[in-house]
Amino acid sequence: MMSHSEIGDAGLTAQPPTPNCLDRVTTRTWELDLSLAGKVYTPRNRTGRMWRQNIARFAGREGTVERFEFRQTIPYCGHEVECPPSQAQYGAVCDFYAETCETRSQARTLLSAREYAEEIATGYAFTAPRRRLLSLCAAAFILSDRELRSIVNSWSIARWSGRIAGFGHARTYRDVNKKVQAFASRLINDMRRDGAEIFG
Repeated sequence: MMSHSEIGDAGLTAQPPTPNCLDRVTTRTWELDLSLAGKVYTPRNRTGRMWRQNIARFAGREGTVERFEFRQTIPYCGHEVECPPSQAQYGAVCDFYAETCETRSQARTLLSAREYAEEIATGYAFTAPRRRLLSLCAAAFILSDRELRSIVNSWSIARWSGRIAGFGHARTYRDVNKKVQAFASRLINDMRRDGAEIFG
């Protein structure tokens, strides 16, 4: 079984992970009008040294609209040319990632990362528009590391088949959960320290 250290620290270290040379990495811009996003409680000041994540950054504010940029990895589609995604898969990928997918396997990988990221985001007491950035960036974090996304893909299959509940109790799943939760916490703290008000 894989240890926490063996999974790696993609997105949490100073250097980004080495992607699959066939993966497609893009920079995506996302914005939110805070006046339409509901209120959030002002957090208490946090002290101590904090490592920064390197997936997303606050790109500035115009009026009540805040803009963010994050690095999004689209996994290599593979060689399943004869197995295109279903219409539902294609639509779901386009809706969440603003990107297309070419094969059923690629769609499953993208949608399992979305599913996991949205589960992580629901654990935070933000309004749905504010949680959206959290889930987008958490999915980008998962997809940036081939091993993480492979484990999350197997988690999704096991969950839908009824073999596990929640995030799962196997050590491998617990280690992945710690990493994604740590990324989410660092993302929130980074946005707050950089002056964004999306998370209070």
